[in-house]
Amino acid sequence: LKVEILQRSDGEQTTDVVKLDGELLGVERDPAVEMATVQFSGMLRETADGAAEPFKELWNFTRPSNGAMGWVLAGIQQLR
Repeated sequence: LKVEILQRSDGEQTTDVVKLDGELLGVERDPAVEMATVQFSGMLRETADGAAEPFKELWNFTRPSNGAMGWVLAGIQQLR
């Protein structure tokens, strides 16, 4: 991915997370899978001399209900 990002941009991309808050919104369970939703929000800067901008995202994590594996990122939804 790094190579693709560099090919699309004028240089190396950097992201500075200035502030980060996380809130667990809920956990859903069924016999096979558990899903957790976490809302992340805060401020980030995508250029070295740029102003920080707010962001808000929902991150969904899943894992087998039997505990055979840990949590895996299943999707990200931007809420801007």
